[in-house]
Amino acid sequence: MPYIDLNGINTYYEIHGSGPPVIFIHGGYGGASSTLAPPSTEWVDHLSDRFTIITYDRRSCGRSTYPEVNYTFDDIVTDLAGLITNLHLDKPFLIGSSAGGPIAMSYAITNQSDISGLILPNTSARLWEHPDRNGPKEIILERLEYLSSYGQALTYELIQRQQAGPDKFTLSNTGPGPQTHSARVNALARARVIQEKLKILSHDEHRSYVLGELRNLGAYLPVDLRDTLETLKTPTLILHGDADSQVPYMLGQELRDFIHNSSFVTINDAGHGLMSWPQTIDEIRRFLLQ
Repeated sequence: MPYIDLNGINTYYEIHGSGPPVIFIHGGYGGASSTLAPPSTEWVDHLSDRFTIITYDRRSCGRSTYPEVNYTFDDIVTDLAGLITNLHLDKPFLIGSSAGGPIAMSYAITNQSDISGLILPNTSARLWEHPDRNGPKEIILERLEYLSSYGQALTYELIQRQQAGPDKFTLSNTGPGPQTHSARVNALARARVIQEKLKILSHDEHRSYVLGELRNLGAYLPVDLRDTLETLKTPTLILHGDADSQVPYMLGQELRDFIHNSSFVTINDAGHGLMSWPQTIDEIRRFLLQ
């Protein structure tokens, strides 16, 4: 399996197909879910006939290194820059899905002449800088302070106790938001898979996943790219489901308003995780071929 060193992070990546390069920057904040039940990548087969698709596991995600020190969002963006440089990718397209979107946008803002286009499914310039996230945000900040003061072992035990309590932490918005029946069924099925696989993890593996997710969340909390997006001139495709309960639809519309050289596509009745929707892949293919 191919790995590449990016700023001291042993980073797992895959390359599929041939043609102009397209880098996929996945969503999520790492931890067990990104390794034990990663989202489907069936969409790769529908694009790799005409394009070289590069996927990689971000730091503290999947099969890449889970560093035992805190890091910043800029470090995560620098990892992407290192991937492009080390793989000698010439003017790639970037697909930044969900939490991968701010990474793609941040890189594009400062490297506009080095990319061919930007594709942003179900994402936002400010994933945590909006009122629906205030409750979870306070919990994350509390845990980060605990990690700084008391170290990894005690922080892990604290999180485990909190997760077992009545006020179980969730990354979902505090408001319920719209969500289709199929989206709820898929989310519950994936959660069951994760829970079953968690039972066979060692203590050290589980602690690494839990604290890796916490560090990723800490890196994302202050990110708000709205003030810089108006400088972005790169051709951009924005796609958003109107039933997204994780990143509300209005945040996708906000991206459209800030990025002037963009087109906006609504995926009707779609929740979060647009890369599994055929209409999304059709729209992406059309954008890449234009």
